Amino acid sequence: MDSQGTTPRYTTLATPILVSLLTSIYMVAAASCGTGDLGDPAADDPGDDATAMYTPYADVAIQPVGNAPFAVPAFSRPSFHQRRFNVAEFGAVGDGVTKNTAAFARAVAAAKHARGGQIVVPAGRWLTGPIQITSDDGSCDGIDLHVEAGAEILFSTEFADYLPVVRTRWEGMDVMNYSPLVYFRGCKNVALTGEGTLTGQGWVWWLWKGNLPVGAPKDYTKPFATAVYKKFVRSDAGDWPVESRVVAALDARTLAPELQPAAVPVPANMPPGMTGLLRPSFVEFHTCDHVLVEGVTVQFGPFWMLHPVYSKHVVVRNVNIVSWPDGGTITFTDPDGVAHTVAPANGDGCDPDSTRDVLIEDSLFNTSDDVVAIKSGLNEDGWRVNIPSENIIIRRIRSGNGHGGVTVGSEMSGGVRNVFAFDSDLTGDTALRIKTLPGRGGEIRNIHYDHIRIMAHNLALEVTTNYPSPTVTAPNFTLETRQRIPVMRDIFYNHISGTVVGTAVLNKINKGAAIYLEGVPANVLQLPYNAVAGAPATAASPIRNVQMNDFVITADNTWNWFDAAYMQRFPDDYLTNPSTFISAAELAKLDTPAPGYRPSPPYGTASPYNAKSCLDVCPIKMRGVHVTATVPGGPSVATDHGTFSCVTSDVTECD
Repeated sequence: MDSQGTTPRYTTLATPILVSLLTSIYMVAAASCGTGDLGDPAADDPGDDATAMYTPYADVAIQPVGNAPFAVPAFSRPSFHQRRFNVAEFGAVGDGVTKNTAAFARAVAAAKHARGGQIVVPAGRWLTGPIQITSDDGSCDGIDLHVEAGAEILFSTEFADYLPVVRTRWEGMDVMNYSPLVYFRGCKNVALTGEGTLTGQGWVWWLWKGNLPVGAPKDYTKPFATAVYKKFVRSDAGDWPVESRVVAALDARTLAPELQPAAVPVPANMPPGMTGLLRPSFVEFHTCDHVLVEGVTVQFGPFWMLHPVYSKHVVVRNVNIVSWPDGGTITFTDPDGVAHTVAPANGDGCDPDSTRDVLIEDSLFNTSDDVVAIKSGLNEDGWRVNIPSENIIIRRIRSGNGHGGVTVGSEMSGGVRNVFAFDSDLTGDTALRIKTLPGRGGEIRNIHYDHIRIMAHNLALEVTTNYPSPTVTAPNFTLETRQRIPVMRDIFYNHISGTVVGTAVLNKINKGAAIYLEGVPANVLQLPYNAVAGAPATAASPIRNVQMNDFVITADNTWNWFDAAYMQRFPDDYLTNPSTFISAAELAKLDTPAPGYRPSPPYGTASPYNAKSCLDVCPIKMRGVHVTATVPGGPSVATDHGTFSCVTSDVTECD
């Protein structure tokens, strides 16, 4: 049984290899069997280039983006040949039990052979391994994967089904990893459409990622990702072509010694002899052009939900993206009959990654991490590729939960520019979030938030250049890399309204705040909370040109409240702890005040709100800023028109 809430017994069969063999056998036969033309039966002829075309959802026009503060293209949907390839007619069985990986592959092969068309998943419950639509053995252009109303695609919970490895990007590192569950690569004019549902059953993968509180499962992902970074990406690692960066295998002995279980432990639910701890994305469009995702519900993936990477002209509209279950946990039973209650992790809704010309609109997100997170590569890999994410439009989205709402970073080393988010309703921890840290380099600029209504539990807006919790932490960077300071400028907040009320689950009772802005002070690597041995002097890198207009928030506090432990990094001995659980000593170290983490105005050392909330920002231009602080003693702000800077030395930094 491999259905929702249960997992099958693990095997070590390399199913995709079998699929490849079956595909080559059935490709020609499948092109003339089980296909149909929506208008003309003669259109089955793959050599007929004159077949009629259709455009999904053509009766609902995509409105032009006429109010963006930068030039954007006219967004459109791709069109497709009116040929149908019904997976049931290629042998798929919609009983939720039969594994249909080979049948899906046959349908894909037939669509490719016919030079495109619509792969139809009809009503039913369709269990499968990864659905791969790539240019590896011929053009994958012009394919619409259509999930009809009443259809649910259930993805296998056997890790081995997602091997052999494919080329992907994982948190900014180009690697050969598990296949994404739905994987388009090297395609033009492609789509994922329909009113059906894709269920990733990602809870089996969530067991690899966890950290707090005491007694929670240990985070297996962090040490493995760190080992991958040191082996293949870090500036002293040498030149590793992406094809040689293999990070998952049925036989762990075939991987680099630094990635084998003897070096990096694996969780109990990893099949014997296997390793690979970087969970795959759910739906990935890799190096694609003219992409549409519309209508579908995508829920409970292992990791990021929608991931367009190295792509252009991407439209995501009228979708439901769910990675946060009701109540925050899911209980499932493993093959040995043991029940596990797990919380999702890193379930970002949509992550445009070194991707340009993106429209995300009219969609609902309920996520376990950031709702939309715009990225462009991790440190050296981002600089190597040097492809920014740019021209990103986000409008009329809603979030029921989200760690960050509309977010930039933290992996942004290739640059992020020209982002416009407007007319949206965001509920979650921090609504408008920009995060990076020394070592990223790159530039974030021309970010616009306009007419955003928020209900936050931590912060209304955050801009930080000292993000404390990336997967690969700063102590693992070389000194050369740590000196690459990101540049952040031209950030605009217009017509922002809502509330911020800190919650107990975030340890934020009476600590929620409207504003947190933190640039990079001079000699940041020499400050006590970094204390990098041998670090040279570095120049200040203030955040420049922040503008706030009609910013009306009711919050616990105006400026951010941090306890003194905020900058404490994850304990160094965490990775060497042989236990699979976080110890009380490790947690105590997390709660130890970090030396040198200084407060800044408007709070001082004598204030009960002693915190660093605005540092190295020059200037903030305020017009119509009204923040009402509800915690007794906390200052409110009412500024009709003014400018204010916060820098570590003097305003000459802002020249």
